[in-house]
Order: sequence, then structure tokens, then C-alpha cells
Amino acid sequence: MNYKHISSKQVIAKIYRDLKPSGSSWTSDALEWIGEALDFIGYHGMFDHVAKELTVENHKAEIPCDLYQLIQIEHEGTALVYGTDTTGYNADSRTTSATPTNSSVYTVAVAETNPTDDHSSPAFTLKFTKDTRQSNEYYLINGGYIVTSFEEGTIKLHYTAYPTDSDGFPMVPDNIYVKQALEWYIIRQMMMGGYVHPVFDWGVADRQWGHYCVAAQNDLAFPSIDKMETMKNMFVRMVPMINRHSDFFIGNETQERLDR
Repeated sequence: MNYKHISSKQVIAKIYRDLKPSGSSWTSDALEWIGEALDFIGYHGMFDHVAKELTVENHKAEIPCDLYQLIQIEHEGTALVYGTDTTGYNADSRTTSATPTNSSVYTVAVAETNPTDDHSSPAFTLKFTKDTRQSNEYYLINGGYIVTSFEEGTIKLHYTAYPTDSDGFPMVPDNIYVKQALEWYIIRQMMMGGYVHPVFDWGVADRQWGHYCVAAQNDLAFPSIDKMETMKNMFVRMVPMINRHSDFFIGNETQERLDR
């Protein structure tokens, strides 16, 4: 788990203290290298969770530049699904309607107990339920744009983004393994550009980067006790919650209780 962030300026300052390199031209490159290293580490918990409203015009809206990973898209209070419309990627030449011929989904679930003294009767009553999508609208991703089945409107993006400080420098997890991984990745890249260290070579830097990258991944991914409890409640269930996407996964953390 990651709880706090620090500015990447602290990582760059530590390299100055540790290596005492001459010149400062590498510092601008270090910002790009930090982004690369964070992508390699790849843990979603190091990013900010952002909700942003976008205006859809002519079936499309431009993807925000700070977007790292899209979580869900909200439209008029409902969750948009990712479409399967093969003709819908080009917003300027749509040829089909947004309404499918059959939008109903049938599921079967254990609904309720069936109290009876007759041992030949089933313990549960099976009920067939008809779940209809709350909306027939959908979206697609194409060429840096979100392409929607509706021509105009407002959508709210829920996504993860790179956090930045007041000067625009990327924020990084305040984690010893992450900070060591970033430092060794920057040193590794500096050596690829000709920097020579009097004690160790590029091979040492590469091995150290690989070691701390994996250590950072493992340490960040280890859940807290509360998060483990939520994960348990999500998976230990008699009746799967198969329609939670349309509810934005609200309530997944609750424990299922069966009346006996």
C-alpha cells in the first residue's frame, strides 16, 4: 500500500548528494526517466484517482492529457459500457443506431430460502431474473478520443492520473524501495549517455534497478488489513454480484449474509 507522495525533486536532490555529478543538464532528462520507471513499476495505487467532466460534441470528446488508466465513464448517472459497434470508431461517419435489437440479459440466481418440513423440497427457490441495461448508450476509444453512441452531452471520466506538485514535477510514492528504484534507474540511464562513475559500472546500476523495481512492486501491492477484508468480502460469496459494473461497484466491500 502507498499512503503518501513526495516530489520527484527530492529524488533528484538525493542523486546530487550521492553522486555529485558535474553539470545539471541531466535533470530535465530525469523527469522523463522517472515517468518511465514508474510505468515499469506499474502499481495503480501510486496514481491519483480523478473524476473529470467532458463535453461530447459530434460523438466525441478528447482524452485528458493526464490520463493514465481509464476506470469507468459515467453518463446521466449510469455507467457507460465499452461498445462492440465495429462501425462506431469514426464519429464523423456513423451508420448505425445506438439501440441494439436485443438489450436484455437473462441470469439465474439463488433468490430466497424455501422453508418447509418436506425433505424432498429444495432448500432454495430458484428465480429467473431479467436484467435490462439501464442505458443503451456506449463508448469506444479511438485516436485519442472517446467516441460515444450519442451525438452531444456530458460525460464524467473516472480515471487514474500522474500526480504533480505545484511546479509540475511528478509526485512519487514516499516508499524507500520506490525511491531507490528511481535513483538507480536514473543512474542507469545517465551511464547509457556516457556518465562514468569511479566505483561501479552500468551492469551494477542495471542489476540494482532490477532488484529495487521488483521490491517496489511487491511492497506497494501488499494490501492493508482493511483492504484484505474488502477483497475477502468481494470473493467469498454464494451469489456472485455480476451486475456491479452498472452500480459503479458500490457495496462490493460489504459482507454477504444468508438468512438460515
